[in-house]
Amino acid sequence: MGTDSDGVTDNLSFETGSHNASYNNSVPDWNQTYSSLWQGPSGCAPTAASNVIEYWSANGYSRLTSGMTHDQEISDLRYYMGTKYDSQNNEGSTLISNIRPGIENYARNHGYSYAKAVEHYLPTWATVKSDLAIGPSVITFTGQTYYNKGDSNRGHTVTGIGWDEYVYNGSSSGHQYMQIHDNWSTTPELVYVAYGRNYSGLWSVKFAPYLYN
Repeated sequence: MGTDSDGVTDNLSFETGSHNASYNNSVPDWNQTYSSLWQGPSGCAPTAASNVIEYWSANGYSRLTSGMTHDQEISDLRYYMGTKYDSQNNEGSTLISNIRPGIENYARNHGYSYAKAVEHYLPTWATVKSDLAIGPSVITFTGQTYYNKGDSNRGHTVTGIGWDEYVYNGSSSGHQYMQIHDNWSTTPELVYVAYGRNYSGLWSVKFAPYLYN
């Protein structure tokens, strides 16, 4: 993962422009797991969302996870997202359209009855950054070269924790990166995904218990 030829890297040392960044190092990094509470792996969407939920639980909104194990939290997120076991690919499968309402309904049924999640499809770079400004976000790619092998019919959902950009001649276009936890145990804790290329679709969901309808 040392270069970004496939839009994913764990090292940005090849960039030499003027550097701007923002990073939240207190976001959990749960990887997909197995449990007796569901069939197959936990799935990328519930796992990515659990990092966001646990971040807010540790930052003033403890009712989100009060009295629950992590497996119970994942099980509930799977329920609200409608995550199913895909036996052909041995993975937890979640409709992208279920992710935002799933997070919202989880929070509303765990002590924050007016909580709101907001989804942006093909967000601008400014929107990606503004979503991350309030806390970790849930980001979904389709057709990403590394995670989806370029297949636009497949997606992968991750936890957004920050961003990096490198400015050349007054512009960072083409040198913008989302910092993520990708919930794959085979990759490093911190991964950078290039913004604006190497994928066909991008969704960013911001959530905080204090966002209301």
